[in-house]
Amino acid sequence: MFKKLGVDIGGVIIAEIKAEGGLAHIDEDHLNVLPVQSVLEALAQLEHTFKDQRFLISKAREEVEGSCRSWLQHYKFFETTGIPEAHLHFCRERSGKKAICRELGITHFVDDKLEVLSHLVGLVPNLFLFNPDENETRPYAEYLPSVTVVPDWRSLTQLLQE
Repeated sequence: MFKKLGVDIGGVIIAEIKAEGGLAHIDEDHLNVLPVQSVLEALAQLEHTFKDQRFLISKAREEVEGSCRSWLQHYKFFETTGIPEAHLHFCRERSGKKAICRELGITHFVDDKLEVLSHLVGLVPNLFLFNPDENETRPYAEYLPSVTVVPDWRSLTQLLQE
């Protein structure tokens, strides 16, 4: 069986800026938001494990989708990681990631929102909660036993290569 990796974008690839009262949204200043530490190198390295089966799966409003695409181009994401741009998928609701994962046959999924992973329990065998926010996690705590919590890309890469 082929391993297939799905990775969220906001908070997992693009560092989210913490703002008073929550997270700042990607806006006209989005190109100044840095990649999450070590993400580009890690995703390039994971080509050895997942080959051409690495996908980006993100929930984004239409206007945010354009900002994500321009950010990925600005940081030469596809060239650096070797992930084809055709492997970029967007949905409008967090629960929409389930249909995309089913269609693609994703076996490993990384997200910073336990709410998202809760929709994938029973479908995707290997779920990774990346650097979670305790406030977001609390309402979905019943799903914690179904996921592996990882603090950073170094730890995640080691787990994914096992």
